[in-house]
Amino acid sequence: MRWLRPLLLLFALLLVLSAGQGRASDEEKPAERHYVTAPAAPGKQTAEQAEAKSAGCITCHTKSDAATMHVTPAVR
Repeated sequence: MRWLRPLLLLFALLLVLSAGQGRASDEEKPAERHYVTAPAAPGKQTAEQAEAKSAGCITCHTKSDAATMHVTPAVR
């Protein structure tokens, strides 16, 4: 009976592996995707520029422990 459990586990593993062996339909075609990337963060910006970009955020996030989500004040 000790051999029964490993045998059942092996059978279950083979069943799972064989389930992914299905073939795609001839009618299926890959979806065409166009990915848009965000522009790089600025290397430097003034406090006023950073505040202007955060204007929409602070309309909802009014009560906060800090003026920025960054740990270091070097990042605006």
